[in-house]
Amino acid sequence: MSKLIIAISLLATGAVASTLYVTPAGAGAKDGKAWASAYAGPQIAISAAKAGDTVLLQGGTYKLTTTIALGNSGTASSRIYLFAENPATKRAYFDFSGQTVGSSSQGIKVSGNYWHIKGLDVFQAGDNGILFQGGSNNILEFCNVHENQDAGVQLKGGAANNLILNTDSWWNYDAATSGGNADGFAPKMDVGSGNTFRGCRSWGNSDDGWDGYLREASQTATWTASTTIEDCWAFDNGYYHGDPNSSKNDRAEMNGNGFKMGGGDKVGTISNGYGTQHHHVVRRCLAFNNYAKGFDQNNNRGNMTLFNCTGINNGVNYQIDGTVGATSTPSSGIAKGNALIVKNSISHGTGGVKLTAAQEATNSWSSGFTVTNSDFESIDTAGVRGARKSDGSLPDVKFMHLVASSKLIDKGSKLDGITYAGAAPDLGAFETGTTSGLLPVGQSNVRQILLNGTALRIGSRMPGSVQVALVRQDGRTLRNLGRFDLAPSGTEIGLGELPRGLSLCRMSFSDGTVRSHPLLAR
Repeated sequence: MSKLIIAISLLATGAVASTLYVTPAGAGAKDGKAWASAYAGPQIAISAAKAGDTVLLQGGTYKLTTTIALGNSGTASSRIYLFAENPATKRAYFDFSGQTVGSSSQGIKVSGNYWHIKGLDVFQAGDNGILFQGGSNNILEFCNVHENQDAGVQLKGGAANNLILNTDSWWNYDAATSGGNADGFAPKMDVGSGNTFRGCRSWGNSDDGWDGYLREASQTATWTASTTIEDCWAFDNGYYHGDPNSSKNDRAEMNGNGFKMGGGDKVGTISNGYGTQHHHVVRRCLAFNNYAKGFDQNNNRGNMTLFNCTGINNGVNYQIDGTVGATSTPSSGIAKGNALIVKNSISHGTGGVKLTAAQEATNSWSSGFTVTNSDFESIDTAGVRGARKSDGSLPDVKFMHLVASSKLIDKGSKLDGITYAGAAPDLGAFETGTTSGLLPVGQSNVRQILLNGTALRIGSRMPGSVQVALVRQDGRTLRNLGRFDLAPSGTEIGLGELPRGLSLCRMSFSDGTVRSHPLLAR
């Protein structure tokens, strides 16, 4: 009887959501209902997908010449999933090398909402690799975007509340403007608010690693946006394919900043500065070997908050030395009271720091601190381009991690959004002394996740909560177990009877961290 009940339950969940199978060449009758009859290429499946559906891409190379459009939408409770067969071992490679170069030749264009895209490589598109054109509340996870003819990943047209997670963007170069537009990540122009980049890398792009330049379409009004960047690395930007000696380096066009936090045009009647404001929160980010600046203002008048960042060997490590906010008349449309806040951060090597009117505390250049090479496990960048872990998280490196004897450990200020092990946060982008369990958990609130039979045990640094679900390999939910409060002393969660075969336990933590662990029941 129990077997019958389980079968009925699975049929009931399957009735409202489908898996649409796609291979590079297609097969059989091509109805997309199984690998044996998979669709040839992704667009037909994407166009047919509805809320809750999964478009499952067989690992391999997809030769594409036209933009893949994601115009339909899921819902807040039922996304549409565009997943590679296995993001770690069987990725989907979208090769646009045959696409015409031009401003409308994006690789993937997302105008729909509530998509989750995972495990794709998108390269050699005739414009952006991936463009979010107004698409909001989407997740882009564990993707590689490279060698495109404009910014690798761009967000504009009011695109808001998107999460770009564990994604790499490199070697983007736009020949048409001698490398002046191809950033790694570009939440810019008329982008919306609430976009977050977490665990991403941007390197060797001809312009900037991140570019937050704003320009509202009419150029007659102010435009305001907010962006959060966490646990991200930007390096070797401002050079063709990251090569300082390339003959294609055009110093008049290639900017070469790591994190460009804003900037914009002077607007109409506003007399006391630039009307656009791009508010930024940047936490635990690393910038090195960028041609110009590691962390750059670019005339941004918005709030800029930098906590626990590290800059080394950039042209200038930190340069935020212009006016922030309004200087006189509130009627200008620029908010008075905007602030530049820089705390717990490190500057080392060549570059230095140029800050004006900043609220500062416990930075390496503050009184009482000194920084030498001996503070770090390594100043060698070996491994920074290395393969990601199987869950998509950043590789383990020694570069710029503090040694146990460093006097920069436990010397930071206690700040919102900065978790730590010890008496206080360390300085810089990497916290020492964290405890790792069975799963890597990065810099999140979580200390440890252990799987013991059919129970999870989770240790956390601070109170919070976690939503736990059992999901299929394609991302569809089998069973929601609910939300649980976390305690520093540890929280144990029973998983109950596991479904037969391979599934995943997905944990969504209140600090934004999402982790999955494979489960195998026989």
